[in-house]
Amino acid sequence: MFFLGIVLSACGTGPTFPGSSDQPMTVTQADLQHHRWVLKNINGTKIDTAKLDHRIPELEIGEQMMASGYSGCNRFHGKASLREDRFIIDRVASTRMFCRPEQNDIELLLLQVFGQESRISIDADKNLILKTDDTLLIFRLQDRVE
Repeated sequence: MFFLGIVLSACGTGPTFPGSSDQPMTVTQADLQHHRWVLKNINGTKIDTAKLDHRIPELEIGEQMMASGYSGCNRFHGKASLREDRFIIDRVASTRMFCRPEQNDIELLLLQVFGQESRISIDADKNLILKTDDTLLIFRLQDRVE
């Protein structure tokens, strides 16, 4: 009986997510690397895929924190950095296709957030959250191969 109690109590430990405890999960490079994050909403507003030709902006983090993705109209890439609860993509480069105004607005906002230091967290539903002083981006985890 004593052994079973130890095993069961050990099963309850693990990372804590915001909303499940007072302590948010510390995001590590391993939490980000080799994952695909798809934009879910901006400042609480759900993404309208019809305005984006049914292509949702996405962020992927690969080896050595190399970031790439689709920003609403163009592809982008850069080197991501993670320092405590801060995230940034340095020297973001992107293709330069002509964008419709709706696509351009989202793209400019995403590239602005990626290019400046933002607070990063992952919630209990495994959503990636990037927050600056005036913008809140929520991405859902949607890996290509599960």
